[in-house]
Amino acid sequence: MPALPAADVSSTRVRARAVDGNAMLTRITSILGPFSIDRFEYVVGPEADALVEIGVRGDAWQVERVAAKINRLIGVRDVVIDPAA
Repeated sequence: MPALPAADVSSTRVRARAVDGNAMLTRITSILGPFSIDRFEYVVGPEADALVEIGVRGDAWQVERVAAKINRLIGVRDVVIDPAA
């Protein structure tokens, strides 16, 4: 199978900071099912803060939808959308 052109493999990063615990990892991953995700990282930092990075493939609407769904979760402190990486 030939490699995809570079333009087809780019994604937009959604970064979030949340309180680790209360099944936060499970709650975040459960809302990502309908979306094309090419990167997921969940790191627990000091003071039980979870730093989350998600690479979303798709148009701006899909990226904004992922960010909005994550932002609605109780325990999420902030969500930032980064430009395509």
